[in-house]
Order: sequence, then structure tokens, then C-alpha cells
Amino acid sequence: MVNSQEIFDSMSQAVKEIVALVVDLGRSIDLPREHYKVMWLEQDDATHASSRFEDYTEASFQLYETQESDDYEQMQSLPAVLAFLSIASKFADEQGKQTPMFPREGSSLARQLMWRYFTAVGSFKLEEAILTKMCEEYYEDLEGPTAVVSSTFQITDFEAEAEFDLSEGIKFRRLNMDDIKRFGRVYQSGIAGMIQPFTSDRRLNLKDWICVAEQTSLKNTMEVINSHRNLGDDIAAALSLAASGRSAFTMLANKWKSPYMDMGVMSSGNPFFSTGQAGQVFLNESGIHDFQEAYSAIREISEGSELQYLKLPLRRLRSASSRSNNEDHIVDFVVGMESLLTDDTESLESTFRFRLRGASLLSSAHGTAREKIDLMNKIYDLRSRVVHGNAMDAEVKAMAPQVETVFKEILRWYINRSKPIGDSKAVVRKIDEMFVESGSNWAHGC
Repeated sequence: MVNSQEIFDSMSQAVKEIVALVVDLGRSIDLPREHYKVMWLEQDDATHASSRFEDYTEASFQLYETQESDDYEQMQSLPAVLAFLSIASKFADEQGKQTPMFPREGSSLARQLMWRYFTAVGSFKLEEAILTKMCEEYYEDLEGPTAVVSSTFQITDFEAEAEFDLSEGIKFRRLNMDDIKRFGRVYQSGIAGMIQPFTSDRRLNLKDWICVAEQTSLKNTMEVINSHRNLGDDIAAALSLAASGRSAFTMLANKWKSPYMDMGVMSSGNPFFSTGQAGQVFLNESGIHDFQEAYSAIREISEGSELQYLKLPLRRLRSASSRSNNEDHIVDFVVGMESLLTDDTESLESTFRFRLRGASLLSSAHGTAREKIDLMNKIYDLRSRVVHGNAMDAEVKAMAPQVETVFKEILRWYINRSKPIGDSKAVVRKIDEMFVESGSNWAHGC
């Protein structure tokens, strides 16, 4: 049985022998520096941003291996290094719980631990606190049956009063220079003097925000790492329900957080959006709270609760955000409302019940009872003309934001108020009963 203390002791001895070897060879004890550039956009004014480039350097063990290959070979044969590789490899092979999708030999994992240490220190020397921390990390990382998946989204057209946690494991913060160094690296192209970003569609800007979401997953499944878009959609849907405006989410990185079971990094240059409406999202303290509440409800729906019947309208809300045509927006929104308001209704009665039930759920911001009924009737009529190709472009463009507002208001009502009543059929039955009760009270003077 290999334990953590054996790894720590063996690693310390290996580091001491490597330092002694480097000194004996007359080499610099410091690792060589790798030079690289980063690129990002800097906002000159409200409408224009210019590209910025900056040079950085960092200690690189990989560069040392390339430049000093003979010395590197000598290090590999040191007795202390061999002892360390043996004991750490035995632990990884016998007790380590690795993912079967990307199996890796214990000797490879052990070497990765050693070279991660030297890169972190930047020199061939003993830093006991760093060494102990990395050995503990190695032991705990390989010993456990789960791993953390980290998904990082860049968010544009978004601003909040303060940085905040959306929920446990999901943080919203401003993009900073550490993010630029990580995601904004560029490489030298074949044309002299030309540089290009690793991802040509990536446009990092210090005015943007970052969302970092961490989820725990069993090592023997790829479910969590493959479901990052579902997570992003849930976050974007919650933002759409909590605030007006349109933010774009771009996947910068999706990966196992483990430094030893590295499967590479998934990223995408194709953004997805919170909504089809224009304008920057701004969240004050109250807006942040609404965002948190909306996300909690959406996760409850996604995970199959009493509110799971709301999955279809939520899916329509998300599909509308990716549409480029206002007519498609309107169809998505009205279909979403129909699933809530007329699920129990024959086609001949759907218009009548759609407008009355929908109007009953709208706030006073939409006017009198008569005005709310007229609005719902106008929305349904517009949807019918869109489907049959008879709608005027100007009318569609003018009405699309209002249709979205009405749909989101009704959907929020169902999320916040319907659980004690039941599913959509139970809700509309209750609405109809209240129509009769109120009308009877009026008719009989009660």
C-alpha cells in the first residue's frame, strides 16, 4: 500500500538530487523562459475597440527538455528520481481511480507531477510548501472516484453591480489580465511579423465578464463534460427571465480540472445568446437576486421536478434566442404560450381560451382587462398570419419584443406560482373556475 507520506519523502529526495546534478553540470538553476504574446480588445469609446498586444514570459520545463536534452536524460537516471517514479507510479496503478476513456500509465502521471513542480517553482530547487501541496493534490486527485469539470464562459454585453455567485459552483466575475494571459495567447504565423490568435473568433475584452461553473462528475462517465451546453443554456435562460437585454455567451474552456487526468480543452468560437432582444444586460442587487432565483427554478425543471412540464416552453424560449428572424421568434414564443394556456383545448376553442387565460396572468403594466385581452388576441392573430405568410415585416419587427415580454411574464408566473396548483392542465382549470366564480359573483350581485 502506497501512502501520501512515502510520495512526499521520495519526491523531496528526488528534488535534492536533481538540484545537486544541475549545480555539478554548471547549468543555470533557473528554468529557461518561454516568450509569448497575448491579444485582447481595448475599448476606445462606447462604440469602438482596438486590438492590444503584450509580451509575457514564463518558466517552461518543456523548453528546458528541448534545449538541454542530454541533461534531461541524466536526470531521468538518478536513483532518487527512479525511486520517486516507482513509488508514485505504483500508487497510480494500484490505487488510482482514473477515467477509462483516457487511460494513462502511472509512470507518466508521476513524471507529470515532478515536472509540474519544477515549472511552478521556476527553478531546480526545493520549495517544501509547494512540493507538499502538489504531492497532496496528486494523491487526492488520483485516489478519489470523482473529478471536477470546469466550464468557463466569456459574457459580452453584460454588466452587474458586483461580482456574485449564481449558485454553488457558478461564479460571475469581471474578465481580468490573468484571463487574457490564459485565453488570449497568439502564435507566430508563416508570414513574417504576422500573429494570429489560437481561436480566430475569440475577442477578449476587459469590459466583458466571465462565468466559471464547476460540476463534480464520476470519472467513469463523460456525461458532465459533454453537457456543458445544457448548463450554459440553463444559465442563459435564467438571465433572459431575470433581465431585459441580450448577452452573448462564448465557451472559452471546458475541461477536467484535474492536472493529471488531462483530456484536453474543449472550446468554441460560436456564441449563444440569452435572448433575441437588443441591448446590454445590467443587473443591480435586486436583478442579481432575480437571476439567482430564476436559475434555481430552471435547474429544478431540468432535473425533472413537479415543474418538468415547463421543459417545452423553456426549450422554446432557448430556441428563440438563436433565431435570426423575428417571424421565427414569434412562432417560438406563441407555441410556448400555447403549451401553457391551451394544452386541454380543442382547436376551435384555442384562440378564445388563449387570449382569456393569457390576459388573466398578465400584470397591470399591460393596461385594463379589455386591453390585455386585445393584446393576447393580437399576438395570436399575428402568429397565424406569420405561419401563413401574410404578416407585414414592419408589424412583425415592432411586435416581436412585446410578444417575448408577454411570453416571459406568463412563464415566470408558472415558475413562481403554479407548483401548489399542479401542471398546466390543473392551472388552466383553476383559471376557468375563477372566471366562472368571479362572473357569477358579478351577475348575482355578490
